[in-house]
Amino acid sequence: MRADGGSLALALWLLKDQPGWTGDDIQVAMAGTPSRRVDLTRPISVILFYMTAMVMLADQKLYFADDIYGYDTRLAGALARRRTVGSF
Repeated sequence: MRADGGSLALALWLLKDQPGWTGDDIQVAMAGTPSRRVDLTRPISVILFYMTAMVMLADQKLYFADDIYGYDTRLAGALARRRTVGSF
């Protein structure tokens, strides 16, 4: 998963109120193996976006990415069926 600003910035934000987690502790944990689970003291909402087309703010151009999960094909099929059902 990608995080705007990087995974360290996300970890710092998530663990800012966690006792015993400093920036150095987070960096050491991220560099180590195996992965560690940390139960947060406060719940957060997570929203995941999967996009294969996007306009980049820097240049206002439309970019396309490979649809590695095949969602575009499924979405196109669902939209086509919806148009057929609604047509006279």
